[in-house]
Amino acid sequence: MTANSNSPGHLVAAAHLVAAGCLVATILTTTPAHSAPPTMPPGLQKALGRLSARLVRRGLPTDLLESKAREGLVKHVPPDRIALVLKNLAGFMVEGADHVARRWPKVAMPADLARAYAEARLAGLSQTQGRIMFARIRSPKGWPKVAAALDLTSDLVGAGYPAHAAAVLSVQLLKSQSRIRPRRVMDSLTWLVKTRGLTKALAITRLLKSPDHLNILLIRRSHSKTTKHTPRPHGHRP
Repeated sequence: MTANSNSPGHLVAAAHLVAAGCLVATILTTTPAHSAPPTMPPGLQKALGRLSARLVRRGLPTDLLESKAREGLVKHVPPDRIALVLKNLAGFMVEGADHVARRWPKVAMPADLARAYAEARLAGLSQTQGRIMFARIRSPKGWPKVAAALDLTSDLVGAGYPAHAAAVLSVQLLKSQSRIRPRRVMDSLTWLVKTRGLTKALAITRLLKSPDHLNILLIRRSHSKTTKHTPRPHGHRP
């Protein structure tokens, strides 16, 4: 039976994720002042220790939690909000490890993949989209491509692109046979926003409709066909 998405429990969970996303944006976009590292409050230290122990039992990295906690303190984020983000990050890493365990029971999830999955989930990737990403590869040899797709989701959200659209684009790119090139994708989207005047959401939609989803040259050629051709001056040599 499918749970009611409007139930109080789901609404509270959604509110927590929104708050966590706001905190992540603060942590990732604000440059800390040069000062001595802040002292971690006892309550936050206890929460960090408890969550880290959970990750260690699953063979997952703990450094992401500590770094996020200290970055949050430097930005003067309230400790209770930091603790919420740490709880979500730890839960997402365990969730990612569960995806891997279902496909490859005897293979441990790499640390960099666990971090990438947790940050992408916090940025807005849904659990279903994450599961689809792992389902698109046939062996652990494909994990680097999954990590690249996850990083792309986080980078796009950090650059102001809608979370759901960014995740859809990353999933589509993962389905393709070509290697994911985040810089080319970002350049293509920037070109569409600046030269065509599209919103960031529409730029992603336009990119998804291009022949290979990421070749900016094809997008530009398509655009040039819609503009009037200007004759070259007489005597011009190609």
